[in-house]
Amino acid sequence: MTLAPAVDVSLLAYLWPLFIVLMTLFLPSESLRKQHLLGVVLALTGCWLLIGGNSSGFALRNLDGYLVAFSCALIWSAFVNPAHRSLSSMTRKCLMESRCSP
Repeated sequence: MTLAPAVDVSLLAYLWPLFIVLMTLFLPSESLRKQHLLGVVLALTGCWLLIGGNSSGFALRNLDGYLVAFSCALIWSAFVNPAHRSLSSMTRKCLMESRCSP
């Protein structure tokens, strides 16, 4: 990585499961619990501490790389969330009808 340290970028890019949890706010059948919010706060705080606490600290010169990694996590979670919903509805249909035809 030339825009930011690889360790920091991989940490930010792997926030996609966190964003999937946050996207449950936009789903009518799901709810966001206090435990989820606590997990979100802990995860973001941990990232801030790890990135800001390394030898180079949070350097503005790496901001482009951080934004790319953060965008990567957002884009992937936006892709996975609807795909997971349609897959789970298809699975439920298969189980109800005892056959799996698309």
